[in-house]
Amino acid sequence: MAGIVRQVTVVRDGMHNGFTDVQYWQGCYWVSYRKGAGHMSMDGEAVVSVSADRTRFREVAHLHVPGDNRDPKLLPIDEGRMAAYFPSWTHGAAARELQGYITFSQNGFDWEVPRPILEANMWLWRIRPHEGRYYGLIENLTRMRPSGGLQHNLDLAVSDDLLSWETLCRIGTDELGLCESDIHWFDSGEVGELIAHLAAKQAGDDDSQERVISFLGEVFKVPS
Repeated sequence: MAGIVRQVTVVRDGMHNGFTDVQYWQGCYWVSYRKGAGHMSMDGEAVVSVSADRTRFREVAHLHVPGDNRDPKLLPIDEGRMAAYFPSWTHGAAARELQGYITFSQNGFDWEVPRPILEANMWLWRIRPHEGRYYGLIENLTRMRPSGGLQHNLDLAVSDDLLSWETLCRIGTDELGLCESDIHWFDSGEVGELIAHLAAKQAGDDDSQERVISFLGEVFKVPS
């Protein structure tokens, strides 16, 4: 059974630091996270911190676009290039207007100006390379519920350059309310989807957990 062996503080500065990602690249450990005055504040920015020994970390890059920048993720492309991608609630979460961005670096310290990707209100949670292409799970927030609020549909998309994306299929509908998700490829070439938690379901729905557990047991064949 897995367990925590050692705990290290990456940053402690009185700000709300969270929603982390970690990658090993160019012989160092890189951690990305959102920094802001609060859990949902308009000063939220994406931060990149680095350590050579997993003991001492230092912030080396601050990335910001208009709005409340959220959940930055890192993607080593090769030994000489890494991507960082994150969405931003352009006018705050209450306005429900989201835009995704991506930026690239050759050293982790200096980053290109973030470029918009995807249509508005499409939240790219995780990118995984597979057989020369990039696959991503997108929380599609482009439709409204009849009762109000945004639908939470989950799409599988593919890209050859990380800038232009093509939707392959819909994995989960608003009924399941899937959001923070990842992909794992099996040796057979099939892909399973891992779901962090439900965004749209409340504990009062008696069968919601049962449906999600059943859904996790399914395996999806990636369209070519």
